[in-house]
Amino acid sequence: NDLSDVGCIKLLHGVQSNKSLKWLDLSKNGCSDNTAKLLAQTLEISDCLLEYVDISFCRIGPEGAIEIGKSIETNMSLRYLNLCGCNIDASGTLSLIQALSSNIRLESLHIDFIDTYEQQLPIGNKKV
Repeated sequence: NDLSDVGCIKLLHGVQSNKSLKWLDLSKNGCSDNTAKLLAQTLEISDCLLEYVDISFCRIGPEGAIEIGKSIETNMSLRYLNLCGCNIDASGTLSLIQALSSNIRLESLHIDFIDTYEQQLPIGNKKV
């Protein structure tokens, strides 16, 4: 996959006007935090129907993860989100985990950040 960050952004602009797309796979492309921010804006559109988003193994960092976390708090269409292989740190991971307490639709969130062996990230009264 050779789609640059600019290409990913152009594609997402098209997705914003598409009222039937449910599956978006941008994995292993040049997506960065800029792409993640636009994806977050797309997920916040009230008639967004995306159910499956895979942006794994991209250059998305903590800033992009935080924006996506904010957007999934209110998005009620997304069921699957894959961010494995991205450069997400503890703040990005925590934002995504906290969003789960508000989102009742998301069934599968794939992230692979582990900061330290003993650190546990709190979510409500649970530990993850």
